[in-house]
Amino acid sequence: MSNHAERRQELFAYFEECVKKHFGFLNDMSCSIDKNTMGLIIRYASDNTEIEFCYERTSFEIYSTISLKSGNMRCSVDEIIKDDVKRKFFFATNENMVDNAVSELKTLITHYCKPFLNGDINAFENVLKAREEVVKNYDLRLIEEKAVKAWDSGNYDEVVVLYQSIKGDLTPVQEKRLSLSMKKIADNMQS
Repeated sequence: MSNHAERRQELFAYFEECVKKHFGFLNDMSCSIDKNTMGLIIRYASDNTEIEFCYERTSFEIYSTISLKSGNMRCSVDEIIKDDVKRKFFFATNENMVDNAVSELKTLITHYCKPFLNGDINAFENVLKAREEVVKNYDLRLIEEKAVKAWDSGNYDEVVVLYQSIKGDLTPVQEKRLSLSMKKIADNMQS
């Protein structure tokens, strides 16, 4: 085994030790450990919830997810805290960084994630709704960018197609562009 591989195994062992130390309050849940090509996953499971602590092999990223077994709902801790705390990314290439990351995860989880660990379906649904809203807003921005380009180039047919695809979400400016584009198309057909 190379020094690099040995070092990674040492860090994985230390990560496991840190998770067990900092998350002793999860000892009433069953624990399993999965070492695979992606990294190390330490999984605690109760009858209705599961929390995973992951240490990625190539990126050295440390993160956690919480799942509700019924309904297949899974949220990252980052998604849960996103409205209250700046996004947290943890990368750990030595023991001190591993301990700091796991300690910070403990602080975040004990402060923000109790309803999730208790299997509160409403908590999961709220995060999933927020996730859907982020995707929707991203899609709306993409459509708006395309519509503005079409507007600027005088491609009114494209403007109409794009804005009609999001008709219920149009801003007043977008509604005006849609109306003007439809008028331009009608005027061109009469000429």
